[in-house]
Amino acid sequence: MKARWLCGVCIAVVAGCGSDGESGGGGTTVNTVTIEDGDDPDRDRISNKDEGGATANADGDEYPNYLDNDSDGDGISDGEEAGDADIETPPIDTDGDEFPDFLDTDSDGDSINDTTELDINYATVDTDGDGILDHVDLDSDGDGIYDVFEGFDDTDGDGIPNFRDLDSDDDGISDELEWGGAEAGDRPQDSDGDGFVDALDLDSDNDFIPDSAEDPNGNGLVDAGESSPTSSDTDGDGTPDIVEVTAGSDPGDPSVTISAGDFYFILPYDGPGDLGDLDFTTVVQKADVFISMDTTGSFGEEIEAVQTALEQTIVPGIAEVIPDAAFGVGRFEDLPIEDFGLPDDLPFELLQAITTDVPDVVSGLQALSPTGGGLDVPESGYEALYQWATGVGLPDFGWGPFAPPGIGGVGFRTNSLPIIVHITDTISHSATDYSDVGITTHSKADALAALGAISARVIGVDSLEHIGAPFNPRPQLEELAIATRAVIPLNSDGKCLTGVDGTEVPPVDGACPLVFDVESDGSGLGQTIVDAVAQLATLGELDISTRTRGKTTGLQNEVVTPGFTTADFIKGVAPVPPPPTGSTIDGEVFRNVVPGSTVEFSFDALNDFQPSTEVDQLFDADIEVLGDMVTVLDVRNVFIIVPRAEQSYNIN
Repeated sequence: MKARWLCGVCIAVVAGCGSDGESGGGGTTVNTVTIEDGDDPDRDRISNKDEGGATANADGDEYPNYLDNDSDGDGISDGEEAGDADIETPPIDTDGDEFPDFLDTDSDGDSINDTTELDINYATVDTDGDGILDHVDLDSDGDGIYDVFEGFDDTDGDGIPNFRDLDSDDDGISDELEWGGAEAGDRPQDSDGDGFVDALDLDSDNDFIPDSAEDPNGNGLVDAGESSPTSSDTDGDGTPDIVEVTAGSDPGDPSVTISAGDFYFILPYDGPGDLGDLDFTTVVQKADVFISMDTTGSFGEEIEAVQTALEQTIVPGIAEVIPDAAFGVGRFEDLPIEDFGLPDDLPFELLQAITTDVPDVVSGLQALSPTGGGLDVPESGYEALYQWATGVGLPDFGWGPFAPPGIGGVGFRTNSLPIIVHITDTISHSATDYSDVGITTHSKADALAALGAISARVIGVDSLEHIGAPFNPRPQLEELAIATRAVIPLNSDGKCLTGVDGTEVPPVDGACPLVFDVESDGSGLGQTIVDAVAQLATLGELDISTRTRGKTTGLQNEVVTPGFTTADFIKGVAPVPPPPTGSTIDGEVFRNVVPGSTVEFSFDALNDFQPSTEVDQLFDADIEVLGDMVTVLDVRNVFIIVPRAEQSYNIN
């Protein structure tokens, strides 16, 4: 081998010169010794010629390449980057860029500096164990995605750079499965075209569902109940996965779908609006039943009948019809004033506010006890009804306000239909009965106004003590039922099944006010209460309207523009004809709808307040259908997608 360690300088030799170059006359001749092409003074197995001769200095340090064991200063010795130990062969150029590896700080052309591809001790690494060191390996981790696409960032922050990380975004799906290529070097797929390849994108299809949620077992397959991380509409049924998943549908089954446009609006900022028609059910889901009991002396048997039937008959029977039912109890007699009531009488007393706790209701019923009397009719029924609706009390007589938390005087629940079952065997005093002797109470008109203000329905129960007598309460009870819309249609025979044990009685003005007869001994009273509430809940007509409940944040923590909620996306609502049989349309309301009917509303949506951002925004709002503007019958969750700026939103 010719390689020698030479000083590489010229040596002057004094010699006689002849005609072949010698200088006469006592002159001198200088013979210059140059570096031979095969010399390798730094012993890196790369010839001086390949290293650029005496002056080339790739890394700009104090040593020229031919004396520098790391010519490019990348931390990897030239000997390692030479490619072989034969000085006669040219050094390897892995990426073919005409810069041999020992002079190339990115030997494999993957846009990752060779130094970055060393370990923390600046030693070379072979991450995937394929025999090719990372700095010359186009795919250092062997996941099918070239390093040039993965880069040296650490997307998931786990301390492993992407080019060495088999799951760069830590979504539970390997980079190899998210690659999507067929041959080595294929560009990895970017399913949503957002500039981030799927292996580095936590939501590869930009459908607002994280990839980890779409493929929870990380096997790269769409298993039963899963959706595809690379398609925003996995089953191709026209409804986005986000809508199907949120609505409880199967995003992978095209036979289980939601009508397109049924649950979502796409609303570009200051763009065109969108219209959607939604169907709603009108079944009564939530109601509060308050038992208003006459407890004068003639009512002992009726009281006992209700007490006995509550747990075994009343509560379970009503629950079969109304899933979310609550109960309360109150009593009334009369004012404890001579010529009206006995000294122990009360015009009203709340014994148990509305509650779903049945033992508490039982305790309230057990407090019912006939006070005696019963012959000093009428009673204070109208005053009691006014108090159940308001709870304002009669301070002039020492009965102060008593309203518990909730609505009215008995604590009716929000979004629940208030039902008062008013049980008596006689008529109520008019306000003039009291005012004639200088006593101011609340009139029938006051009671009806207060009941109407909370949309309460009054069902009457007449214990047949005064049939045909001037104190028969049925006419008054029918008036209360009609005024509070506790009325149902006639049966097929044109009758009302409100007599004793459900026998037929004649209608009133072509309808059936819910006033039920029971025997004076109280027999059948428990079942009568169940039947009465069931008939009201299933046949009592309701006015159907809508209410939109908005939110101030989006489903991805987007912030709604201050001063607005997601309800403000809905600009208008209109009933869609035809109305259900027997009902009418009045502006934005369906009037007189029998519960259980289906109604359809059209919604006009527009985005004039939520600016677009660099990403799509997803919001939702709840559209409620109300009965009598008080009880929620149905709820639909509607999604609003605000597309990203300067980009059309293609949901399919």
